[in-house]
Amino acid sequence: MYLQYFIGYSSYIKEPPFDAALFVDIRKRLVQDLIYEMNRKVHEFLMDRAIKKKMKA
Repeated sequence: MYLQYFIGYSSYIKEPPFDAALFVDIRKRLVQDLIYEMNRKVHEFLMDRAIKKKMKA
């Protein structure tokens, strides 16, 4: 259900949008440097968000 919302489905359907093994295939193709960079950007985004939330309080 959450994945369907995330990828833009307008309503819930029972069939999965794609096979879960696709994530494994994608992960195997990613180089370690790219994974590190993605993790760094997610961490940076969350830290910025936490700082902004503190400033509002």
